[in-house]
Amino acid sequence: RVALGKADNLCVLKCEQYAMEILGMHKPLYELSAISEVNGWLKEEGVPPAHIGKVSRLLGFSVRSRKGKIDDVVNALEAGEQVLAIVDGGELIGNPFDEMVEDVLQGERADHCVVVLNCDTDKEEIMLFDPAFGDVPLTISVPKFVDAWGDSHYYFVTIGKKPVN
Repeated sequence: RVALGKADNLCVLKCEQYAMEILGMHKPLYELSAISEVNGWLKEEGVPPAHIGKVSRLLGFSVRSRKGKIDDVVNALEAGEQVLAIVDGGELIGNPFDEMVEDVLQGERADHCVVVLNCDTDKEEIMLFDPAFGDVPLTISVPKFVDAWGDSHYYFVTIGKKPVN
């Protein structure tokens, strides 16, 4: 499950909304939620990984989902795609010891979605849109991101404009 809890089950849709806005389409969150609910993609606990990007695809964007490495994320960004990464949200900003204990006791679990805005592998910094923080980008180290991302087995979704025929 990507979003845990009833109050914050919209992180995937907020990330899709953010990505679509960057690509030139504005849709209110209530409309994206309604589309997702009608199609059975939004569950009480959030949007399952298999349904991430389906709203964007329905609205005409190209969407690809896969597992990869940080270089795949960088390549997607360089190609002009928006990258939604599935992560353990607590590992991005939480107490490292607590998160390590959680992984041991409960297993690694990805429970959050973020949009990768920029990745500077030379500086080892990555900038994210994290819906839990609003519009202020979150900058963390690449190793910290990779650790949080690893809980989803490095799963990510890219959203791009459909080619004009």
